[in-house]
Amino acid sequence: MKLSKVVPLLLGALPLMAQAQFSKPEEKFMAEERYMYPVYPGRPGSIAGTMGELRSTHFHSGLDIRTNNMVGYPVQASKSGYISRISMTGTGYGNVIYITHPDGNTTLYAHLLKFLGPLGNHVLQEQYRRKVNEIDLYFQEDEFAVKQGDTIALSGNTGSSSGPHLHFDIRDAQNYALDPIKLFGFPELVDNLAPAAEKIALRTLDIHSRINDRFGRFEFYAQRVGNNYILPKSILASGNIGVELVAKDKLAPRSQFYGGVNYIEMHVDSQLVFSQAIEKVNVAETRAIYTLMDFKTMRTKGTRFYKLYIEDGNDLEYYGDSPGNGKISVNPERESTVQIKMKDSDNNASTVTFRLKPAKPVQEVMSLEAYSSGMIADISENTMMVIAKPCKDSSNKAMLYANGTQREIEPDYFNNNQSVYLVDLRKSIPDSVTLCGESVVPKIVISIPSETAYAFYADQVDIQFPLKALYDTLY
Repeated sequence: MKLSKVVPLLLGALPLMAQAQFSKPEEKFMAEERYMYPVYPGRPGSIAGTMGELRSTHFHSGLDIRTNNMVGYPVQASKSGYISRISMTGTGYGNVIYITHPDGNTTLYAHLLKFLGPLGNHVLQEQYRRKVNEIDLYFQEDEFAVKQGDTIALSGNTGSSSGPHLHFDIRDAQNYALDPIKLFGFPELVDNLAPAAEKIALRTLDIHSRINDRFGRFEFYAQRVGNNYILPKSILASGNIGVELVAKDKLAPRSQFYGGVNYIEMHVDSQLVFSQAIEKVNVAETRAIYTLMDFKTMRTKGTRFYKLYIEDGNDLEYYGDSPGNGKISVNPERESTVQIKMKDSDNNASTVTFRLKPAKPVQEVMSLEAYSSGMIADISENTMMVIAKPCKDSSNKAMLYANGTQREIEPDYFNNNQSVYLVDLRKSIPDSVTLCGESVVPKIVISIPSETAYAFYADQVDIQFPLKALYDTLY
């Protein structure tokens, strides 16, 4: 069975409420067909999301095609093939159609209002027969054939959708989601805007490194200069530094919607140190996004930073030539220039430039803010940072208790406002740290290694960690 082609009428913003008819079954597929824009092809289109874009829990796998906040737009087959699967659920993709094509790829059309023609009738009959609302059906090549341009469904807002739109994927035979814009292109989508940088974050990657004389992670707003971006002031740094980036690709001049930045390179003094190209997404492993973006910042602030360094356990396939895994070893002899090059799927490009000025770690840091709270502890990688208000009548030596032993520790840096102590958790896990009658209890029971399966047993809970359940050590 084949669905006939429905030619869209120019009806302004109103959706075309089309009814599908059957084509002649002897018509042949066209393997050489280009992929067609699936909503009103030939008319200017608009999208609200791109392939590879960072979402809270996954990489976005395709295009979110806007339907002017309305349901009922005709959805057309992007290429000839056959409907190989449909699914109807209250979450995820909602009502979705999969079409398999002669080139081995599959197109996916999600959040649909309804299926049309014989397909819609067949699905309804199966729902009645099985007495279910949610259903998942697979079909053979000779059951529901379609030609390019056939209207297969109406757009909707089903499943986990935040508003009416069509989610559209192109996937290869290995179920990798491909970049429709980069690989196939749609004349309906015109993008002349380069990616925009919003923030840069710098992170110390070990206990001996510093940024502006401190340990930790620090954010800086990017300043636009023409089509590019800078951090106007040099940043003091020493040791090993990781760079993170918030960047978005605006999809139209007056649009509120942004896509991701799939192509990023970073150079230090003109030498390439990091390269990322997200051209396809392994749908089965999309949760590995947590190794690419700064998860803690996303959870606490809602901001999605690209890590421009490759952490232990990050097995994503997006990285090209990245000497040192993108981690910057600060030149102690002279100031270095860091340039980040960003490019979108339409090859619009922009840069972010900043400078790292070498500065040896010092103990007295005048810029530390006034601190009036009790002691706090925070963990970054394998380092625990304890912050405390200085004692008035002591040398500010804190007492660290671990495994039935105790030892004094000096502040790693301080001023009259606060003292900061750094503890290497690979050497000892503190039970508590005390200073001036106050104490902080980290409540770390054990460290769980990431490179092996591990079983943790306690009085009230047993936890099994399979191999590759963690990408880094868990405290």
